[in-house]
Amino acid sequence: MANLTVLHDFIHNATGQLITLNNETIGANSISTTIRDRVMKAFYISIASSGILGNIIVLVVMLGLTTLRKKLSSLFIISQSVVDTLTAIFLLLTTVLPSDSRVYKTIFDDIYCRLWVSRLPLWLCIHCSTYNLVTLTLERYLSVVHPIAHKLHLTYKKGKQRVGPQTNNDSRQQRDNNKASSMKMRAKKNVIKTMLLVSIGFIICTSWNQVFFFLYNLGFFDVTAFNGNFYHFSVVAMFANCCVNPFIYAVKFRDFQKGLKKLFIKRGQSVDQTSTVEQSTI
Repeated sequence: MANLTVLHDFIHNATGQLITLNNETIGANSISTTIRDRVMKAFYISIASSGILGNIIVLVVMLGLTTLRKKLSSLFIISQSVVDTLTAIFLLLTTVLPSDSRVYKTIFDDIYCRLWVSRLPLWLCIHCSTYNLVTLTLERYLSVVHPIAHKLHLTYKKGKQRVGPQTNNDSRQQRDNNKASSMKMRAKKNVIKTMLLVSIGFIICTSWNQVFFFLYNLGFFDVTAFNGNFYHFSVVAMFANCCVNPFIYAVKFRDFQKGLKKLFIKRGQSVDQTSTVEQSTI
Protein backbone atom coordinates (compact mmCIF):
# COMPACT_ATOMS: atom_id res chain seq x y z
CA MET A 1 0.00 0.00 0.00
CA ALA A 2 2.90 2.29 0.79
CA ASN A 3 4.42 1.48 -2.62
CA LEU A 4 1.19 2.50 -4.40
CA THR A 5 1.14 5.78 -2.48
CA VAL A 6 4.72 6.55 -3.49
CA LEU A 7 3.95 5.65 -7.14
CA HIS A 8 0.87 7.91 -7.12
CA ASP A 9 2.88 10.81 -5.70
CA PHE A 10 5.61 10.24 -8.32
CA ILE A 11 3.14 10.22 -11.22
CA HIS A 12 1.39 13.32 -9.84
CA ASN A 13 4.65 15.23 -9.47
CA ALA A 14 5.92 14.12 -12.90
CA THR A 15 2.65 15.16 -14.54
CA GLY A 16 2.77 18.55 -12.84
CA GLN A 17 6.34 19.09 -13.97
CA LEU A 18 5.42 18.08 -17.52
CA ILE A 19 2.50 20.51 -17.61
CA THR A 20 4.76 23.26 -16.29
CA LEU A 21 7.38 22.50 -18.93
CA ASN A 22 4.76 22.50 -21.68
CA ASN A 23 3.39 25.86 -20.52
CA GLU A 24 6.89 27.31 -20.44
CA THR A 25 7.57 25.94 -23.94
CA ILE A 26 4.34 27.39 -25.30
CA GLY A 27 5.11 30.71 -23.66
CA ALA A 28 8.64 30.74 -25.09
CA ASN A 29 7.34 29.87 -28.56
CA SER A 30 4.73 32.60 -28.29
CA ILE A 31 7.35 35.19 -27.34
CA SER A 32 9.72 34.10 -30.12
CA THR A 33 6.86 34.19 -32.64
CA THR A 34 5.91 37.72 -31.56
CA ILE A 35 9.52 38.90 -31.89
CA ARG A 36 9.85 37.28 -35.30
CA ASP A 37 6.59 38.85 -36.50
CA ARG A 38 7.84 42.28 -35.48
CA VAL A 39 11.17 41.70 -37.22
CA MET A 40 9.38 40.51 -40.37
CA LYS A 41 7.09 43.55 -40.27
CA ALA A 42 10.13 45.84 -40.01
CA PHE A 43 11.74 44.06 -42.98
CA TYR A 44 8.57 44.39 -45.06
CA ILE A 45 8.18 48.10 -44.30
CA SER A 46 11.86 48.77 -45.11
CA ILE A 47 11.68 46.81 -48.38
CA ALA A 48 8.41 48.47 -49.42
CA SER A 49 9.66 51.98 -48.63
CA SER A 50 12.92 51.43 -50.53
CA GLY A 51 11.03 49.92 -53.46
CA ILE A 52 8.57 52.81 -53.72
CA LEU A 53 11.25 55.50 -53.47
CA GLY A 54 13.78 53.81 -55.77
CA ASN A 55 11.34 52.87 -58.52
CA ILE A 56 9.68 56.29 -58.50
CA ILE A 57 13.12 57.84 -59.07
CA VAL A 58 13.67 55.41 -61.97
CA LEU A 59 10.31 56.36 -63.49
CA VAL A 60 11.00 60.08 -63.13
CA VAL A 61 14.38 59.73 -64.87
CA MET A 62 13.21 57.38 -67.64
CA LEU A 63 10.03 59.32 -68.39
CA GLY A 64 11.51 62.77 -67.87
CA LEU A 65 14.10 62.49 -70.66
CA THR A 66 12.94 62.07 -74.25
CA THR A 67 16.16 60.36 -75.31
CA LEU A 68 15.58 57.58 -72.79
CA ARG A 69 11.83 57.36 -73.15
CA LYS A 70 11.95 56.55 -76.88
CA LYS A 71 14.27 53.57 -76.53
CA LEU A 72 12.68 50.12 -76.64
CA SER A 73 14.81 48.80 -73.78
CA SER A 74 13.66 51.76 -71.69
CA LEU A 75 10.05 50.73 -72.30
CA PHE A 76 10.64 47.40 -70.58
CA ILE A 77 12.57 49.07 -67.76
CA ILE A 78 9.69 51.51 -67.25
CA SER A 79 7.14 48.70 -67.16
CA GLN A 80 9.33 46.75 -64.73
CA SER A 81 9.60 49.79 -62.47
CA VAL A 82 5.82 50.30 -62.56
CA VAL A 83 5.24 46.68 -61.55
CA ASP A 84 7.86 46.87 -58.79
CA THR A 85 6.31 50.11 -57.50
CA LEU A 86 2.88 48.47 -57.31
CA THR A 87 4.43 45.45 -55.59
CA ALA A 88 6.04 47.69 -52.97
CA ILE A 89 2.79 49.65 -52.45
CA PHE A 90 0.71 46.50 -51.92
CA LEU A 91 3.40 45.06 -49.65
CA LEU A 92 3.31 48.22 -47.52
CA LEU A 93 -0.50 48.27 -47.37
CA THR A 94 -0.85 44.59 -46.45
CA THR A 95 1.81 45.02 -43.76
CA VAL A 96 0.67 48.26 -42.17
CA LEU A 97 -3.11 47.80 -42.33
CA PRO A 98 -4.45 45.71 -39.42
CA SER A 99 -5.63 42.19 -40.20
CA ASP A 100 -9.37 41.59 -40.05
CA SER A 101 -10.33 38.65 -37.83
CA ARG A 102 -14.10 38.83 -38.28
CA VAL A 103 -16.17 35.89 -39.49
CA TYR A 104 -16.89 36.12 -43.22
CA LYS A 105 -20.57 35.46 -43.89
CA THR A 106 -21.75 37.40 -46.97
CA ILE A 107 -20.57 37.14 -50.56
CA PHE A 108 -18.83 40.50 -50.22
CA ASP A 109 -16.90 39.15 -47.25
CA ASP A 110 -15.89 36.19 -49.38
CA ILE A 111 -14.72 38.46 -52.21
CA TYR A 112 -12.82 40.62 -49.72
CA CYS A 113 -11.17 37.53 -48.26
CA ARG A 114 -10.17 36.12 -51.65
CA LEU A 115 -8.93 39.41 -53.12
CA TRP A 116 -7.34 41.25 -50.20
CA VAL A 117 -6.77 38.93 -47.23
CA SER A 118 -5.06 36.43 -49.53
CA ARG A 119 -2.75 39.23 -50.80
CA LEU A 120 -3.84 38.48 -54.36
CA PRO A 121 -2.81 41.92 -55.81
CA LEU A 122 0.65 41.55 -54.26
CA TRP A 123 1.28 38.11 -55.72
CA LEU A 124 -0.16 39.16 -59.09
CA CYS A 125 2.38 41.98 -59.27
CA ILE A 126 5.17 39.56 -58.38
CA HIS A 127 4.13 37.21 -61.20
CA CYS A 128 3.80 40.16 -63.62
CA SER A 129 7.36 41.10 -62.72
CA THR A 130 8.45 37.58 -63.69
CA TYR A 131 6.72 37.70 -67.08
CA ASN A 132 8.03 41.20 -67.77
CA LEU A 133 11.58 40.04 -67.07
CA VAL A 134 11.13 37.10 -69.45
CA THR A 135 9.90 39.51 -72.15
CA LEU A 136 12.85 41.79 -71.53
CA THR A 137 15.25 38.85 -71.83
CA LEU A 138 13.68 37.78 -75.14
CA GLU A 139 13.94 41.35 -76.46
CA ARG A 140 17.65 41.51 -75.60
CA TYR A 141 18.16 38.06 -77.16
CA LEU A 142 16.57 39.18 -80.43
CA SER A 143 18.61 42.39 -80.46
CA VAL A 144 21.84 40.34 -80.29
CA VAL A 145 21.03 37.24 -82.33
CA HIS A 146 18.66 38.80 -84.90
CA PRO A 147 19.62 42.50 -85.00
CA ILE A 148 18.08 43.27 -88.41
CA ALA A 149 14.68 41.79 -87.57
CA HIS A 150 14.85 43.48 -84.18
CA LYS A 151 15.53 46.86 -85.75
CA LEU A 152 12.74 46.50 -88.32
CA HIS A 153 9.99 45.03 -86.17
CA LEU A 154 10.72 45.80 -82.51
CA THR A 155 11.34 49.54 -82.52
CA TYR A 156 9.06 52.53 -82.22
CA LYS A 157 9.79 53.61 -85.77
CA LYS A 158 10.92 51.29 -88.51
CA GLY A 159 14.35 52.09 -89.84
CA LYS A 160 14.44 53.61 -93.28
CA GLN A 161 16.77 51.91 -95.73
CA ARG A 162 18.72 54.20 -97.96
CA VAL A 163 19.19 52.86 -101.49
CA GLY A 164 21.69 54.46 -103.88
CA PRO A 165 25.39 55.04 -104.51
CA GLN A 166 27.48 56.05 -101.50
CA THR A 167 30.76 57.93 -101.68
CA ASN A 168 33.71 57.48 -99.35
CA ASN A 169 35.36 60.81 -100.13
CA ASP A 170 34.38 62.45 -96.88
CA SER A 171 36.72 60.79 -94.38
CA ARG A 172 35.43 62.99 -91.57
CA GLN A 173 31.90 61.71 -92.06
CA GLN A 174 33.27 58.17 -92.10
CA ARG A 175 35.07 58.74 -88.79
CA ASP A 176 31.92 60.24 -87.28
CA ASN A 177 29.91 57.24 -88.43
CA ASN A 178 32.47 54.84 -86.97
CA LYS A 179 32.49 56.75 -83.69
CA ALA A 180 28.70 56.78 -83.50
CA SER A 181 28.59 53.06 -84.29
CA SER A 182 31.17 52.34 -81.60
CA MET A 183 29.26 54.38 -79.02
CA LYS A 184 26.03 52.62 -79.95
CA MET A 185 27.70 49.22 -79.56
CA ARG A 186 29.08 50.17 -76.13
CA ALA A 187 25.64 51.37 -75.06
CA LYS A 188 24.07 48.10 -76.24
CA LYS A 189 26.65 46.06 -74.31
CA ASN A 190 25.99 48.13 -71.21
CA VAL A 191 22.25 47.48 -71.48
CA ILE A 192 22.90 43.74 -71.87
CA LYS A 193 25.19 43.68 -68.82
CA THR A 194 22.65 45.64 -66.81
CA MET A 195 19.83 43.29 -67.75
CA LEU A 196 22.07 40.33 -66.92
CA LEU A 197 22.56 41.73 -63.42
CA VAL A 198 18.80 42.29 -63.13
CA SER A 199 18.20 38.65 -64.09
CA ILE A 200 20.82 37.43 -61.62
CA GLY A 201 19.26 39.55 -58.87
CA PHE A 202 15.83 38.13 -59.73
CA ILE A 203 17.14 34.55 -59.55
CA ILE A 204 18.88 35.16 -56.22
CA CYS A 205 15.78 36.75 -54.69
CA THR A 206 13.16 34.27 -55.93
CA SER A 207 15.01 30.94 -56.00
CA TRP A 208 14.80 30.39 -52.21
CA ASN A 209 11.01 30.35 -52.19
CA GLN A 210 10.92 28.05 -55.21
CA VAL A 211 13.38 25.67 -53.55
CA PHE A 212 11.23 25.64 -50.41
CA PHE A 213 8.05 24.70 -52.30
CA PHE A 214 9.95 22.15 -54.38
CA LEU A 215 11.21 20.41 -51.23
CA TYR A 216 7.77 20.72 -49.64
CA ASN A 217 6.12 19.01 -52.62
CA LEU A 218 8.72 16.25 -52.43
CA GLY A 219 7.83 15.65 -48.79
CA PHE A 220 10.96 17.00 -47.12
CA PHE A 221 8.90 19.62 -45.24
CA ASP A 222 5.54 19.34 -43.51
CA VAL A 223 2.92 22.01 -42.87
CA THR A 224 4.76 23.30 -39.80
CA ALA A 225 7.63 24.40 -42.06
CA PHE A 226 5.50 27.36 -43.19
CA ASN A 227 6.09 28.79 -39.73
CA GLY A 228 9.82 28.17 -39.90
CA ASN A 229 12.70 30.56 -40.42
CA PHE A 230 13.65 29.26 -43.88
CA TYR A 231 10.19 29.92 -45.30
CA HIS A 232 10.05 33.44 -43.86
CA PHE A 233 13.54 34.14 -45.19
CA SER A 234 12.47 32.98 -48.66
CA VAL A 235 9.45 35.32 -48.59
CA VAL A 236 11.57 38.29 -47.49
CA ALA A 237 14.06 37.55 -50.28
CA MET A 238 11.25 37.39 -52.85
CA PHE A 239 9.77 40.70 -51.72
CA ALA A 240 13.25 42.27 -51.75
CA ASN A 241 13.34 41.88 -55.52
CA CYS A 242 11.05 44.92 -55.86
CA CYS A 243 13.75 47.26 -54.48
CA VAL A 244 16.92 45.73 -55.98
CA ASN A 245 16.69 46.97 -59.57
CA PRO A 246 17.03 50.74 -58.88
CA PHE A 247 20.36 50.07 -57.15
CA ILE A 248 21.51 48.02 -60.16
CA TYR A 249 20.54 50.83 -62.54
CA ALA A 250 22.35 53.40 -60.39
CA VAL A 251 25.56 51.34 -60.30
CA LYS A 252 25.66 49.81 -63.80
CA PHE A 253 23.23 51.44 -66.27
CA ARG A 254 25.08 54.37 -67.88
CA ASP A 255 22.03 55.88 -69.57
CA PHE A 256 20.27 56.00 -66.21
CA GLN A 257 23.33 57.53 -64.55
CA LYS A 258 23.54 60.24 -67.22
CA GLY A 259 19.81 60.87 -67.02
CA LEU A 260 19.98 61.09 -63.23
CA LYS A 261 22.74 63.69 -63.41
CA LYS A 262 21.01 65.63 -66.17
CA LEU A 263 17.64 65.65 -64.48
CA PHE A 264 18.63 66.40 -60.90
CA ILE A 265 22.19 67.76 -60.70
CA LYS A 266 22.00 70.16 -63.64
CA ARG A 267 18.51 71.24 -62.64
CA GLY A 268 19.80 71.99 -59.16
CA GLN A 269 22.70 73.97 -60.64
CA SER A 270 20.32 75.97 -62.84
CA VAL A 271 18.17 76.78 -59.81
CA ASP A 272 21.28 77.97 -57.94
CA GLN A 273 22.34 80.11 -60.90
CA THR A 274 18.85 81.62 -61.16
CA SER A 275 18.81 82.50 -57.47
CA THR A 276 22.29 84.03 -57.80
CA VAL A 277 21.18 86.19 -60.74
CA GLU A 278 18.10 87.33 -58.85
CA GLN A 279 20.20 88.28 -55.83
CA SER A 280 22.66 90.20 -58.02
CA THR A 281 19.86 92.14 -59.69
CA ILE A 282 18.40 93.01 -56.33
